Amino acid sequence: MLGRLEKSNARILVLMAAATVGFGLLQGARLVDVNSGPYSGSPLALWGLVVDGAVFLAVAGLSYAGRIEGWRSLFLVGVVSSAAYVFMAAFAPDDMAMLALMQTFAGLGWSLNILCWMTVFVSYRSRYALPMIAVGYIINVCVQPLSSVLVPYDKVFLVVMLFVSIVLLRICLASNEYIAFSMREDQAPRTSLSEAFSRTRRAVAGACAFSLVCGFVIQSDLTVRGVGYSQTDATAVMALVVAVAMACVLLVFKVDKADLDYAFPIAAVFMATAMMIRSTGALDPSVAGSLMTVTLISFYVLLWFMLVSEARERMLPPFLLLGAALGAARLSVAAGRGIFIALHDSGVDIDASVDILALWALVAASSLICFAYLRATSRYRSEGRFVARVSSDAGSAASQDSASSLGEAGFGRKGFDGEGACATRDSSPVQDRLDSACEATVDSGVVDGRCDGREEQTR
Repeated sequence: MLGRLEKSNARILVLMAAATVGFGLLQGARLVDVNSGPYSGSPLALWGLVVDGAVFLAVAGLSYAGRIEGWRSLFLVGVVSSAAYVFMAAFAPDDMAMLALMQTFAGLGWSLNILCWMTVFVSYRSRYALPMIAVGYIINVCVQPLSSVLVPYDKVFLVVMLFVSIVLLRICLASNEYIAFSMREDQAPRTSLSEAFSRTRRAVAGACAFSLVCGFVIQSDLTVRGVGYSQTDATAVMALVVAVAMACVLLVFKVDKADLDYAFPIAAVFMATAMMIRSTGALDPSVAGSLMTVTLISFYVLLWFMLVSEARERMLPPFLLLGAALGAARLSVAAGRGIFIALHDSGVDIDASVDILALWALVAASSLICFAYLRATSRYRSEGRFVARVSSDAGSAASQDSASSLGEAGFGRKGFDGEGACATRDSSPVQDRLDSACEATVDSGVVDGRCDGREEQTR
C-alpha cells in the first residue's frame, strides 16, 4: 500500500511539473509571436484579437448554458487551428483574405488552448494551482531572452514551444479526472455566490479598463514611433522580477485565494507612473512601454489566480469565468487600438495628448471600480447585520419553545438528514444555469463528483 501511495504522489508531481512547464511555454510562445496577439503590429492583428475575444466569450456563454460537454472538442479545434496558423505564417501571405484567415486561426488556436489549460488548473487545489501558475509566469518571461539568443532560429523555437505545450496539455487533460479525484476536498465556500460574481465583475471591469488604456498607448507607439516593446529584453527583465516575487509570496505565505480588489490601486499606480515617464521624457519611451506591458501582464496573472481559486471554491464550470474575463479583456485591447486608429485616420491630431487621455481614462475607470467596491461592501455588511439580527431573534424564540414544539416546527432529524436539508439550496436562475452547466461537463472529469459542493450556505 505504501508503494502505491508513493507511486500516486510521484505521478501527481510529474503532472504538476508538466502543467507548469506546458502553460509557461504556451504563454511564452504567445508573447514572442510577432504575427498575432495584443502587441503585434502585423496587418489585421486587430481582427485576430477580435476573433480571440469572441471565442472566449462564446465558450463562456456555451458553458453557462450547459452546451459544452468536456474539453475534447475544444482541444481538437485548438490543435487544428494552431497547426493551420503555423503553416500559414510560415509562408507569410500578402493577400488580405489569406491574412484574415491566418489571424482567424491564430485567435481560435491561442484562445482554445488557454481555455483548456484553465480546465487543468481548476482540477488542482488552489494552494497548488496558484504557485504553478506563478512558476509558469517565470517560464513565460524567460522565453523572450532565450528567443533573442536563438536568432535566426527564433521562429523554429516558437513552433517547438507551441508543439511541446500542446503535447503536455494533452497529457494533463488525459489525467484530469485522476487529478480531480485525488484533489477532492470537502470545504464550504467562504463567500456567497452573489459575492463571488460581484467580485468577478469588478475584476473583469478592471481588466477591461487597463486593457483599453494599454491598447490605446500601444497603437500610438506602433503608429507614430514604430516602437514595439513587448518582445524586448527590458520587458522580460521587469516581468521576471515581478514573477519571482509573486511565486515567493505564494510559496512562503501559502496563499490559496486571490482578491483583485487590492490589486486595482497598485496596478493603477504603475500605469500612471508609465504615463508620467512618457509625458515628462525623463526616460526612454521604451522603458515606460515595458513598465506598462509588465503591469498589464502581471494583472492578467493575478486575474488567473482569482478566477482559478473562485472556480475551484464555487465548483463552477472551468470555462465560464476565465472565458468571460479574458474575452472582455481581449476585446478591450482591440477597442483601445481601434479607437486610436480611427482618430488618427480621421485626421484628429492626438499624438501630443495620448498620455493625458490615457491617464484620465485610467483615473475614471479606477474611480468607478472603487465606487463599485464600496457599494458592494456596504451591501454585504448590511446583509450580514440583517442575518445576524434574524438569527438572534430566531434563537430567542427557539429557547422559549418546548421540546415538543421544536419537533412540530420541523427541526427534527428529517430537517437535517431528509428533505429539510434541501431547503438550503439556492434556487435562483443563475444557480439553475450553473447546475445544467455542471451536469453537461461531468464527463470531462473536471467537475466529476463536485456538483454537490456548489450549494449555498443558509444565510
